[in-house]
Amino acid sequence: MTAEPVAWDDPKIAYVVTRCRGRRVIDLGCVMHDPRAYTSRYWLHRALAESAAEVTGIDLDSEGVAALAARGYRVLQGDAEDFSVTERVDVVVAGDIIEHLGNPGGLLRSAREALVPGGCLIIQTPNPWYWRNSVKAMWGREVANNPEHTCWFDPRTMRQLTARFGFELGEVAFHSRYRRDRWLPLPRGWKHTSWSGVLTPRA
Repeated sequence: MTAEPVAWDDPKIAYVVTRCRGRRVIDLGCVMHDPRAYTSRYWLHRALAESAAEVTGIDLDSEGVAALAARGYRVLQGDAEDFSVTERVDVVVAGDIIEHLGNPGGLLRSAREALVPGGCLIIQTPNPWYWRNSVKAMWGREVANNPEHTCWFDPRTMRQLTARFGFELGEVAFHSRYRRDRWLPLPRGWKHTSWSGVLTPRA
């Protein structure tokens, strides 16, 4: 399969790449559910591989990891809820994975141990207050999501959870790949499909 060029102008990809360029990175959930995701212009791991000084992907999917390793990517089988590294890194990226976990605290604990002093954890996750979700909730309908998702996070609950594991949530940005959403005359927390946050370990 031929891979599409990376969508460098995609807001979610640009947010992560800007903060990882020239740095040592761990990318959690790099397979993205499908070993063929490497062909997508939105595959974050390829964007990191082409911009970071060094990136190691970690994913629980053994077949997906083997397929990506065969293509030359530096990937390891591992559990995002309980992983360790031999050398600490500058950035841990958790792109659209924390909402899949049964133990998000395990990710936070492992990430903190994997970071060098001054490093950071970048989390991306769906926005529960996205306007379509809010409309469905107002009409008393159950808001459908990915059947593998176990939880929703907004910046406030993320701040409260991560503080228990020694992190401080700093900047937050909201994203949507759809121009129609970005142009809507709504508060930013309603009109975007996902959000990103940078977390730094407390001293």
